[in-house]
Amino acid sequence: MLIEVKETHPPKAANRSGTVVTLDGQKFDCWPNVLSRIRIGMRYEVETSTNDRGFTSITQVKPAGTATPAGFAREGAATATPAVAAPSGEAEFVGRVLHALILKGDVIYNTQQLEKATALLRGIWNNTSSDQGHYRQAAE
Repeated sequence: MLIEVKETHPPKAANRSGTVVTLDGQKFDCWPNVLSRIRIGMRYEVETSTNDRGFTSITQVKPAGTATPAGFAREGAATATPAVAAPSGEAEFVGRVLHALILKGDVIYNTQQLEKATALLRGIWNNTSSDQGHYRQAAE
């Protein structure tokens, strides 16, 4: 089945599945190991399975050629996602590490834990990056 991803929603707790929403509104459950390979705005060839409770999950995913980047509409298709530059530096570091911690289950996807983990990661970034690339001593 060919899908084009409109949105992704990470799992709300450890050992839970996230959700993938397609441009045509279909929703699929997706485990973190598969969800980590899916990007918004891309097209994928997916294999799905439906359990006895009626939930359809993506079991395998393969990129399907060229796709429309997020924020740009295909001809005749509308989009609500504005084009956004990819994060770099501190924002990229915090985002990537935080994403990995959520997928691993070390950080639960709630406001309090996200704020604490983000503050910790920003502190690590600020204490380990400098113009010379050497560690800075924390002010005591």
